[in-house]
Amino acid sequence: NIAIGHAALGGTWADAASNYNIAIGHTAMDAGVNGAFYNMAMGYAALGALTEGDGNVAIGHGAGSAITTGAGNVILGRIAGDAMTTNTGVVAIGYAAASSLNNNNGSYSVIIGYEAGQNMTSANTNHLMGYRSGYAITSGGNNIASGYESLRYNEKGYGNIAIGHLAGKFVTSSLNVAIGFEAGKGKTSAPYNSGESNISIGPYTNYDVSTGKRNVSVGGRAGYEMDTGTDNTLLGNNAGYNVKDAVGATIVGGYAGRYMT
Repeated sequence: NIAIGHAALGGTWADAASNYNIAIGHTAMDAGVNGAFYNMAMGYAALGALTEGDGNVAIGHGAGSAITTGAGNVILGRIAGDAMTTNTGVVAIGYAAASSLNNNNGSYSVIIGYEAGQNMTSANTNHLMGYRSGYAITSGGNNIASGYESLRYNEKGYGNIAIGHLAGKFVTSSLNVAIGFEAGKGKTSAPYNSGESNISIGPYTNYDVSTGKRNVSVGGRAGYEMDTGTDNTLLGNNAGYNVKDAVGATIVGGYAGRYMT
């Protein structure tokens, strides 16, 4: 073991051997380890509550400071993952990334970015990357979001994929796919984008959705003004641009059905 700093690797150790740990910083890993192996803590109070967890890496002021028996976590950034206790296999990188995650159910997630996944508590297997990506998620699991504020307002929705700047920002439901610049962004006020199972591929596709469901829009600005429409298929650049509340329409071709509503 290597300990550098006031009270680093301090506390009252139990009889069980604890080996191959590195603690650098004031009160880093100072709870009194009890059979802990292969941990690295760098920064004030990093891994400050660890007792039995193995294979954790925490770098930054308060990083992973509440982990007790959690294992295999990688926490980088000030107060990143600082509410985690028994979680396993979490990667949290960035200021306050996953800083509310405090339930063992919330494991195996990858959270990268400033305040990304900051409000996650019990959500499992989310992969979030970008500034405030998945910021409001609490219990929604199995989401993938990559891009500035992608899936920003989703709380409990699951199985969403949002890739791109502001993609799916206002999505609050489940099983949506939004790929492209501001794709599937949704209404900016209640009910936000609460429709399920929409597929938006291309910049500004299904841009203004509120409660519309099961719409497929592929192509730049296809279904741009989609609002409450359901079960529509719009394929092509600007296809069905003005469609708002249509049901079951199929529109194929660039600018096709542009003025339908």
